[in-house]
Amino acid sequence: MDWPRKIKILFSHEDETVHQRVIPLLQQSFRQQVGGSVEIVPQYSAQETLCCATDHIVDLVIISNEYRSGDLSAQALCAQIKNLDKSIPVVVFSSEPYGDLMGIDGWFEFPKGKDEVKSLSLFLRKGQKREKKAS
Repeated sequence: MDWPRKIKILFSHEDETVHQRVIPLLQQSFRQQVGGSVEIVPQYSAQETLCCATDHIVDLVIISNEYRSGDLSAQALCAQIKNLDKSIPVVVFSSEPYGDLMGIDGWFEFPKGKDEVKSLSLFLRKGQKREKKAS
């Protein structure tokens, strides 16, 4: 994937401490990979994430593998995002080493450092070029 000069990443996890730990890693790693600016849009539930994906043009969606009871599952969230725009890469960050990839573009353990985020950006670089959806 050839990154645009500015990328927008939708990051979804229920835990604020995860946001505080992961978002700086994403910003630093993708800024180095892209050579431009990176906007991380934090979301705290699957429903919020779906609403945000509906209302915004994003280059990547990173979701949790597990949401609270009554919220969408990761697979259901991914399916609904793909119904909006099949070209949006959707990956899971998880504490589990792997999971059901049905409809999900990639599964990664939560990054502990920028090298693990770099593997995500390299994984996505190998993907197909995509057209942005019209707003």
